[in-house]
Amino acid sequence: MRLGELVQLEFGDIDFTTTPTTIRLRAETTKTRTERETFFTTEATNSLKEYLKRHFGWNENLDDSNLKFIKIFGRTSETKNLHRKSDPKQPPHLHAESLLYNSLRYHILKRTQILILRTKMAEKNSKNKI
Repeated sequence: MRLGELVQLEFGDIDFTTTPTTIRLRAETTKTRTERETFFTTEATNSLKEYLKRHFGWNENLDDSNLKFIKIFGRTSETKNLHRKSDPKQPPHLHAESLLYNSLRYHILKRTQILILRTKMAEKNSKNKI
């Protein structure tokens, strides 16, 4: 999956009912202008679900038809105030790359903080058992 395809993903392009999760890449978003499918691993699916819950209030068990045409990674810049005015000299793919980079950086930092907390809790629990 190309970066430009990733930032154009909409809720309706993802099928969580299949294993592995199927991603439909629409013809208008692909370099070759042909529709194709790709798949997410279990780990990538879980990360995406966590992202959707956090940023869109998405719930796996509820109807999400009202979110069908929302671009998944387009919202991050508005939510986290990472949006910069487009530089007319800057190619669009660089702006998309910046959005994706900031989104991934946020989630990696969050995951790191969770792991640190778990480690501290495990250490605390092991000291309490002694």
